[in-house]
Amino acid sequence: MTTQTLSLKSRISAIITALVLLLTALWTARPTFASADGWNEEEFFIDPDHVCTASCYRNIYYLTDNSSAEYYVETFLRGWVNKYAQQHIVFNEFRYYDLAAMDGTSWRLGTVEPRFGYPPLELQFYPIQNALVIYEINDMMPFQFSDIMSYRPTSELYDYFMTLKNNNCRIMFICNTDEMHFNDRDENNRFLDLVDVHVNTDIYSFFTETVLASFTSGVISNSTIILDRSMSAYAISGDSIYCTYTENEYKRVYDKYGEVDCEKYGSRYGFLDGMLIPHIRKTLDLPISGAYPTNINLLQCENIKVLCYLGEQIFYDLTKNTMYYWALEPDRFMEKCENDFYYFIGSTRYGDDSYDLRRILIELEDEFDLQDKINKYMFVDHSTCCTMEDERNMHIAGMDNQAMVSFIAPIVAYFLFDDIYTVDWYAIRNWGGRCDITIKPTSDESWLLPLSDQDDTIGESDRRDYYFEG
Repeated sequence: MTTQTLSLKSRISAIITALVLLLTALWTARPTFASADGWNEEEFFIDPDHVCTASCYRNIYYLTDNSSAEYYVETFLRGWVNKYAQQHIVFNEFRYYDLAAMDGTSWRLGTVEPRFGYPPLELQFYPIQNALVIYEINDMMPFQFSDIMSYRPTSELYDYFMTLKNNNCRIMFICNTDEMHFNDRDENNRFLDLVDVHVNTDIYSFFTETVLASFTSGVISNSTIILDRSMSAYAISGDSIYCTYTENEYKRVYDKYGEVDCEKYGSRYGFLDGMLIPHIRKTLDLPISGAYPTNINLLQCENIKVLCYLGEQIFYDLTKNTMYYWALEPDRFMEKCENDFYYFIGSTRYGDDSYDLRRILIELEDEFDLQDKINKYMFVDHSTCCTMEDERNMHIAGMDNQAMVSFIAPIVAYFLFDDIYTVDWYAIRNWGGRCDITIKPTSDESWLLPLSDQDDTIGESDRRDYYFEG
């Protein structure tokens, strides 16, 4: 297991024309849906006559659990570091670490070997100091914090960031959990007071709130909900031969955090039991202490059919605990899933995994005259998602890797070079937050609803009514 280090020799020779051109293109190619109003659009220059002083940082560190980290490093970050090394004679080294390796967990989209760095061991002997630190958390932060339990990772972040500050470091914190979901009990979000720049890349909470608002504002009963693998994660166990529904597994993991794999706890995809069914119960005012003590009772009695796609044209009917193979039994499939209202919810978390499912939905519409009757929602997470030919009523939100790079790269450049380039951070910030400089992908033209009051989420005051207490 090795650490990627920029040597003195490589600092001098690393900049190549192609990379400079690429980074220049990234600087000017921010997509309109991820812009920060008021940014300075003039070309980015670095002063070749810069003279380092005691205020210049000697090191650059990137600590992340992002599965796209290496893509970020190779696409723009290493290039900016090379430029920094050329302009700062005091520069010592650049290192980047896999935070997921701290708990022995694998990357979200697969295992990358060898992993870069091992923070607990290396940082114990070589603490970060006199550095520009980019600290990024994606999977290891939960989508929503508990209102009652103190959340250990944020208190750890406070202690760790305080250490960095005491070691003369400047911190950029990148996170895809919206700050609204950092509850204030015991000042859980006070770590943001120590952050110099907070880049919040969350779009998922806007997406889920919009989907749930669309669903719960209409007639919930007599609905068929089709979920891809990512949106049924943690509720469905087994394989394509035999599956079973494990009720509220995500909530159990949430409640028992500290004894289980934090990657599972931190997953933003405990959608079925963690968000969808509790919102159904809350909207219908049907607590678990009432007539429907289990989720299966609720779904069956309200005629809500949940179909989970397992891949290879196989569906698991959660409500009836039955498997369907689309290729051999489309008529039976339609007979079982027919209803008054239809919804499809998916994401690109598993890359092109949803392609076959989306093709089946098109066939389903054509064969059974369901054109424009299936409301479809797709969240883009890393992989690109474009509407397919003949695909109708598809609503897509989120950012793929290329769009995220276009959004983040110029902010990182400002962060690294604001000792040379005059940066008006107050013109760049576009979001209210505890950190004075908070930046977020925004759009006035988005179909997503603005994130509403936290009372709309399923908080601890609702847990006894709308969650199974196991």
